[in-house]
Amino acid sequence: MISRRSIFAIIACGDYNGALRLQEAGASRRLTTTAGTASGSFSVSNGQIIDPHGSRFVARGINIHNGTINTAVSDASCKPLLTRFPGINMVRIAIEDNYNADSDPRLQNAVTWLTANGIVVQFGNYTITTSVATGQNLTDFCSMLTRMNKKYKDNPYVWYSTCNEPSDQHTYAGATMDEQKAVYNAIRAISSTAMLGLLDPWTNATTPSIYTTMTNVYWDYHCYPWTTRQSTNPVDYENWIRNRVDYLQTFKTADGVPPALNGEFGNSTTGYSHDANYPKSGEANVTGCITEGNKYSGWVAWLWFWPGNAYISDQVHDDALVDERSVNGVPTVYPLVHPYGTMIAGFIGSTPPPLP
Repeated sequence: MISRRSIFAIIACGDYNGALRLQEAGASRRLTTTAGTASGSFSVSNGQIIDPHGSRFVARGINIHNGTINTAVSDASCKPLLTRFPGINMVRIAIEDNYNADSDPRLQNAVTWLTANGIVVQFGNYTITTSVATGQNLTDFCSMLTRMNKKYKDNPYVWYSTCNEPSDQHTYAGATMDEQKAVYNAIRAISSTAMLGLLDPWTNATTPSIYTTMTNVYWDYHCYPWTTRQSTNPVDYENWIRNRVDYLQTFKTADGVPPALNGEFGNSTTGYSHDANYPKSGEANVTGCITEGNKYSGWVAWLWFWPGNAYISDQVHDDALVDERSVNGVPTVYPLVHPYGTMIAGFIGSTPPPLP
């Protein structure tokens, strides 16, 4: 087994590609890969996601806000995204503006271009301000998902998800279970195979019975420096993830053990301030999340950049992967923010995913 100390030492020297090679070598000794049959769609088997070609799918991607999607994917070549992250195989689009974002031609074009390149697109609901959709919010959310699903029902590379980071443990007892059931039913009313990410409910008061009949679902968990009190040791983040996933995977679905995918992580908890022990706590979070994420169904780093991004004091280190300040609004170059963007680009690598 490759030691975590060796991986972290290489990262400390800036050799992120070397760390990735070591990490993959170690992971290959630990993982049992399911050999599937090409089906033309994604599926779930033995706690893993199987791609349309019958291979195990492990996400290596980034999040992009729907308001900046055209700055990352400006044409059918998917540049500058593929210039900066040529090996990317998944993009989570954080829809924050409203429940009519699906009508935006910039988003529609991006979905077409990304999925044609074999890149999974997952839609995330960041529109709500109360952490979980209820009432009219839930109705509007499901209506948007229905429209999207009708449009993309023949495209297996379009995935969906429930509300971002619900908060059952506070004032929404039971609401997350209702929301996840409603979203699942809305998706399955149109497509029997579309993949759906269930956001970690951040509570242990979960109702197991709602998941037993679900198919093609996976857990979408998030991990930031606060989860380990800003530890500078990657192993602490690995342990936190392992414990959380162990709990989530006790909830069996119709496919058995549900896969787990790290849908958000990064070098800053808030994105606008440094955590304690920065930058080592942020680098440890990134390293731990990727190391552990590769044992499950992968990871998607936060974030391309925010609309109107407000950089913190040193104007370099926040949760943005690329720097939009120097290009005067021309969506072509976007240099990586160092070291965060450089780390993620190194871990994503340069081997593109297989075409559909």
